[in-house]
Amino acid sequence: MAELKQRVVITGTGMINPLGQDCNAIWSAINQGLGGIIHTPEDLKDEVSCPVCGYVEDLSPSTILKNRKTAKLMGRDSLLGIKAAREALAVAGFNNMPEDQDRFGLYVSTGLTYGSKKDIFPLVNDALENNGVSMKAFGTVSLNNCNPLLSFKILPNMPACHISIELGLTGPNMVLNPRPVQGAQAIGEAFQAIGDGLLDQALVGSLDSRLHLAGIQTMNCEGVIYDGGNQASEASRPFDKMRKGIIPSEGAAFLVLESLDSATQRNARIYAEVIAYGQSSALTSDEESYCSAAFSAMEKTLSQGQIDISDIDLLYSSAASCPINDQIEGIAIKKLIGTSKTKIWCPKAFYGELGASSLSTAVVLAGMSLSGGIIPPSINLDNNEFSLPFTKKSTVPSQLKYCLINACETSPVKASILLGRVLK
Repeated sequence: MAELKQRVVITGTGMINPLGQDCNAIWSAINQGLGGIIHTPEDLKDEVSCPVCGYVEDLSPSTILKNRKTAKLMGRDSLLGIKAAREALAVAGFNNMPEDQDRFGLYVSTGLTYGSKKDIFPLVNDALENNGVSMKAFGTVSLNNCNPLLSFKILPNMPACHISIELGLTGPNMVLNPRPVQGAQAIGEAFQAIGDGLLDQALVGSLDSRLHLAGIQTMNCEGVIYDGGNQASEASRPFDKMRKGIIPSEGAAFLVLESLDSATQRNARIYAEVIAYGQSSALTSDEESYCSAAFSAMEKTLSQGQIDISDIDLLYSSAASCPINDQIEGIAIKKLIGTSKTKIWCPKAFYGELGASSLSTAVVLAGMSLSGGIIPPSINLDNNEFSLPFTKKSTVPSQLKYCLINACETSPVKASILLGRVLK
């Protein structure tokens, strides 16, 4: 990567997930060691077959939208995204957007679709012929009977559209989907655009809800969903020998990225600096190839940032309590850190698998770690399978300098983001 013209910093953060509906609530819960996994509510069991999940309670359109009637056009993921995006802009000091937004971008990573039974089943039923699905009937009957508002809910580009309209964003934009790694790519694209001087600021983030039929069935087909008992608080156990699979969850996280010059001129609070971004892809679907890609993504990111692994204080793992995927990332991390004193932290132990919003959530948390001088605690880690140096079971004050954040989930594409503390 060519040297960037501008340094890029984080000046705004917004989050919503099962731990809370804003950054402060979520950060407080984490530092108290409080997880957000619960028994699946009765009204969700028709969609969510998993006995436990991460669920955002009391998600009210009337408290999120300027006009709550527009909620009929949105999936739950869009509501989550608008809530987090609005917070990020407010924290950054952009309560009112400027008229000229040519240099203010929007980069959004979304899940593949938000598809509930009530949305999908009527389409399938109309296409049934001779004990099977007829694509001809789907095209001639299902689509003719389809609710015209359905596309506003389920198309992967629509959350970005809803965010733009709700928040009055008119500048350049980009949508990426459907895996967590696309959250890293969204940040990487904005980082590059600002660093090259094409933009001054960008609202960047991701959103997803896996608590619907399409999301759950996808995880079932991949064979990664949780199949353990009903101990909700202990279900999400990244890197623990007793892990039983991924916990479906939901959430959103957004950041305002900005050139250091712009942030300084505005006298904005700076959470952290985005130093580097790297990615790599597995050539084949075997574990060795995936492990190699994960290692390569981390190594490339450090190389681009001209930082040695011994300088990394905290590594945010993307492990989600999946037997195979945790093993792949664990082997790659162990190879990378060697004998360094880098500590490992697994945020998904607290809130489960957020899907597309996983990476941006971890980046927001890393920014809060750096700006607040806090190493967050580990939970649900009683049997450390890979003998990795995880964080302690209680919060530790520390003047951190660098954090490395991973996106090494089920996708063959792996990515990492490097953040650094900005010295006053």
